[in-house]
Amino acid sequence: TKAHTVTAAGTQGNHVFQRSAQLHAHYVIGGIDTEARIHKQILHQLGSRPVPGSRNHGGGHMTSHFLGVRGTGEGHNGVVRTHFLLNHLGQSKGGVLLHTLGNRYQHGTGIQQRGQRPGGTAVLVMKGDEVLFEKCYGLADLETREPITPQTNFCIASISKQFSAVALLQLEERGLLSMNDPLSKFFPEFHAPFYDSITLHHIMSHTSGLPDARPRSDRNFVLHSTDVESCQYLIDLDYLNFPTGTQYEYINPTFQLVYQIVERVTGTPFEQYMHDNIFAPAGMDATLYFEAEREIPNPSHGYEFDDEQGCFVECDYGETSFFASKADGGIYTSLRDFAKWEKALRGTAILSEESKRKAWTPHIMIPETAGYGYNANTGYGYGWFIQRNPNQPEVIYHLGDNGGYLNYAGRVPEHEILVVFFANVPQIDRIEMADAVYAILREEGLM
Repeated sequence: TKAHTVTAAGTQGNHVFQRSAQLHAHYVIGGIDTEARIHKQILHQLGSRPVPGSRNHGGGHMTSHFLGVRGTGEGHNGVVRTHFLLNHLGQSKGGVLLHTLGNRYQHGTGIQQRGQRPGGTAVLVMKGDEVLFEKCYGLADLETREPITPQTNFCIASISKQFSAVALLQLEERGLLSMNDPLSKFFPEFHAPFYDSITLHHIMSHTSGLPDARPRSDRNFVLHSTDVESCQYLIDLDYLNFPTGTQYEYINPTFQLVYQIVERVTGTPFEQYMHDNIFAPAGMDATLYFEAEREIPNPSHGYEFDDEQGCFVECDYGETSFFASKADGGIYTSLRDFAKWEKALRGTAILSEESKRKAWTPHIMIPETAGYGYNANTGYGYGWFIQRNPNQPEVIYHLGDNGGYLNYAGRVPEHEILVVFFANVPQIDRIEMADAVYAILREEGLM
């Protein structure tokens, strides 16, 4: 485990971190190029509240990246609204978006520890093909001091589940399987008779009743087990937590089964299938699965603050549980590549409208007592949460948590909205942040 001490003076070793940055925007309105400074000094020394374990606090280093916006023929009013969103910080609801996001991260939703912000967050808000807001805070890697950029690859953890669900739905479209097929069809080695009635529909919607009974006594197994190794307990499992199809319980091993299902059905290695049928067609050239010793382009590391050591420590592979499996949570991707995924989902080249309907239909509502995933008026489809609040457009999203990584990716198909937070420190309230952004976009007339 690598420990990284960041002092109140804002130094690490002999290197001094700069303490301020400026946010710059470029956009085109009505064919006329306009450059404006929308915030003179958004990142400055603050005396905000410390988080646990931090006695000294102050300003820190962040980097900001802001993409331009160009009108796309949706009419003058739509373009003006976008201009208004970006250009009037403090004077419009869009300005509140910038101010709110900046304040949340600065004031220690709390990427602030010992005078420095070593880990951070990448944020994207997109409508149609227009980037309304793209901004990156903090460092991707404490050793190299590489800043987070829109190309930084994050472990998106359980947001990876939607890609696995898409793979099964593609195979259903091709007649190679059905979501109503029982697990016993793909895993004849599973002994219990209940595998004859647990279907792919159940494992994709977290309604199988199968428990997460992965062995946890062997630390080496917990840190390094693969998808296949992680699911071995299912062979001799002889009980369910509840009758299949009657309840929701979010677990990871059922999604790990997709790794083997894809390989057994297609005869193609899982990663090769995912690259050829999902990543490449979507244009996600820099997206890949984690594997030990594999080089990740533009990588980040996950971090957590260790109160005993008084510093940040690395928290990803080798430090946190079940990081090595792929189908349930092993994808590394960036803001830029994930925007390509969103655009691909709007068409039918990767998934048909009927398959998307299956994925984005809440097959079961999530109770308040759920161990993971509860949100008001929210159900689970196949690899996505679906929230249907009264008098508001439907939001389809997922969360991703593993080690120091904490992520959110939400879409509002009715208005072609995408909201993404990728973080490598677990110190943001994703649902609160997302709800605030959606509220602002509604008030601004953008959704």
